[in-house]
Amino acid sequence: GTEHTLLQAIAVVDPKMRVPRWLVNLAVRNCCFLFAVQIQRAVAVTRSAAYLRVTTDPSNQFWAFIRRRMAESLPTQLALAPPLAKAG
Repeated sequence: GTEHTLLQAIAVVDPKMRVPRWLVNLAVRNCCFLFAVQIQRAVAVTRSAAYLRVTTDPSNQFWAFIRRRMAESLPTQLALAPPLAKAG
């Protein structure tokens, strides 16, 4: 396993005018940084007690459906998910 993630983004933008390369590079670097920060925040939310309480509740119909679909299509990812909470 690794603790790193490679994120690669490709965008095609036509601003309908000439834009200096340094300005494009600055904008892209800032957007990529902000995107990475938001991903880190989202990961923190998925590890919170409130989120885990809902997603591991065996009686929650939505998350039961998601787990069923993961079992069918993404079994290796489901194996990494937190186990279901004990009923009762």
